[in-house]
Amino acid sequence: MSNRSNEDIFKRGLFIRNIARSVTDQLIKLAFAAFSPIPNSVRVNHYSNPQRLGVAYIQFNYKEDALEAMQMMDGQNIKGEKIEIEYQKSNKTSKYSPYVGPRPPLQQNKLNQEDVNKKMLFISNIDKNLSQQDLDLILKPFKTTRTYYPENIEYQRTDYCLSYFSTKEDAIQAYQHLNGMEIYQGKFKLHNIILHIDNLDEKTDENDLHYFFKSKLPDIDIRIIIRYSNSNRHKSYQYGYLNFDSIDDAQLVLGSLNHSKLKRNGNKFSLEWWQPSFPSSSAYQQPYSQQPTQNPQNILPRVVPKPIPKPQPPPSSLSTELIEDEKQKQIQMQLENLINLWKKQEQQKDQEQEKEQELKKEQELEKEQEQEKEQQYEKEQEKEQEQEKEQEQEKEQEQKKEQEKEQEQEKEQEQKKEQEQKKEQEQEKEQEKEQEQIQIGEQLLSPTNALHRIMARFCLLVSWTGDVSKDELNEIFNPLGAERVVMLKSEVGDDQQQQAQVIFQSQLEAQNALEETDGKIIRDSVLEIEIQDHIQHLPQPDSKKLIVNGNTLESIHVNIQQLNSIAEEDKKNNLGELHFGQIQKVDEPNAGKITGMLLEHDIQDLIKQPEDPHELFIKVQENIQNQVIAEAEKIADDGSTITDLASITSVFELTSLNFSFNSVISFLIGHC
Repeated sequence: MSNRSNEDIFKRGLFIRNIARSVTDQLIKLAFAAFSPIPNSVRVNHYSNPQRLGVAYIQFNYKEDALEAMQMMDGQNIKGEKIEIEYQKSNKTSKYSPYVGPRPPLQQNKLNQEDVNKKMLFISNIDKNLSQQDLDLILKPFKTTRTYYPENIEYQRTDYCLSYFSTKEDAIQAYQHLNGMEIYQGKFKLHNIILHIDNLDEKTDENDLHYFFKSKLPDIDIRIIIRYSNSNRHKSYQYGYLNFDSIDDAQLVLGSLNHSKLKRNGNKFSLEWWQPSFPSSSAYQQPYSQQPTQNPQNILPRVVPKPIPKPQPPPSSLSTELIEDEKQKQIQMQLENLINLWKKQEQQKDQEQEKEQELKKEQELEKEQEQEKEQQYEKEQEKEQEQEKEQEQEKEQEQKKEQEKEQEQEKEQEQKKEQEQKKEQEQEKEQEKEQEQIQIGEQLLSPTNALHRIMARFCLLVSWTGDVSKDELNEIFNPLGAERVVMLKSEVGDDQQQQAQVIFQSQLEAQNALEETDGKIIRDSVLEIEIQDHIQHLPQPDSKKLIVNGNTLESIHVNIQQLNSIAEEDKKNNLGELHFGQIQKVDEPNAGKITGMLLEHDIQDLIKQPEDPHELFIKVQENIQNQVIAEAEKIADDGSTITDLASITSVFELTSLNFSFNSVISFLIGHC
């Protein structure tokens, strides 16, 4: 096969995009029916994603049909979507039909622009199974502006319609493609011979006209469309259109039934040529305006003067004078008769001229009325179009409002989600804080931490007046072997004295750091350093709340004025009750012993301790530590052996901390 034939085969298949989900194979066949597609080649594919538009494939016997289909259908709206058409990229047309060469010429009986001067065509032989929507889909390539169907009709099945086209060329193309095309069981026939009927009664419908014409001319087939009011479908605009199979039939109706009445008291309807603009046939070669009238009653008879009788020979008895007198009288009589006849003819001519003028005036009035009706019709169409545009705009506005509402709802949902997430995060943070507090309490209660506070005795107490940060202290003491720097609580303000603890692993490192840093100046602040026997404070959390063994120790405010108003002994009793309630939550069995130990301190310290649960707990641990150290020194002075040191483990029964025996012995060995 040559390259040309390959190209011809390739260009017989079309690929169509933007297919709406409601479009089926049958709809595509109807939309492209005017171009004679191969029936089995139509295939529509829809994707599983409902938001994605489908595609379709269609093939033709001739490349000319495929080209016309692509040119005339590309961009057309089918079920709310504008389709896009291009040639298929793969050659599959030979599967359905072999290449048979170029397309034969279309119908030879082509129409001229004069034949469709009103851009109107009647379509008959429409199958009853073909709906109006399907017919509109078939006519879509030819840009029909509107289509009318018989509405109030009973005498036959409504198998015809009247279509208006945008241009004369569109009407001619529709005639060439659709005339003789078979759809279902019907074979389309397109007609361009149309008469305009006007001056009808408002209640006249297609049935009335059909019965009238069938009673007068039963052998003529007439298709009738009457224009009805949009507001009242039983009230017409008093005009319509008549369609015939031949110009001869239309001429016969126009010549014999023009200005007739459907009813005695009804209007005289008027008929005129509408389309084509210059009708002609074998029977009527002259234009309609020059044809002889078919109504002989309207023609006045021609007046012919009577012949002048021959004079008789005069009788012999009469004289010649009498004969001449009689001749003159006869001549005068003839002249008078001729004059009277001429006057009558002139009067008849005047009357005919008056009647012609009246007819012309009536025709001009009818034309003016038709023009007015056409203008009204155009105005109504414009109003309908404006209403449609307004409805479309309203729909668009409603859609925009719905979209805005959906967006607002989505934003509200997102905000709600963010708020819920924030709440969850806050709850998580609160839970984390509670867990941290629980961990702090557990760390404070653990034997390891308690023993660490007892063992870590090598620390420096740093004092200064001014603004010195923790980072600056770390830069000074970390190179000297400091384990950490702990900032102690102090009064707010640059003029108040500030303190910090610097902890070392050995006494030698602490002594070296004291010698190198004592009296050092940082930002106009002089560091005063001294060695502490043991750590007095631990880092405290921000919240004044401590969770120990599942119990919460909260800050208790002490009313100092009320406390100063009572006796000294009663003061310690009241403070003892406050301490006992807090200590009981931590170590209920030994709460009394621990409270008694704390009451030996200064009353000012006892006032501060209930307000800070961490400070209270640390004080309890320090008292236990001091007792252990004192007991260990006492044993060392007596010269007891290591095995006798087991007796001091009873000291640890003062607290709920369960120190192991080996950890206590290890501490005493290092201390002694």
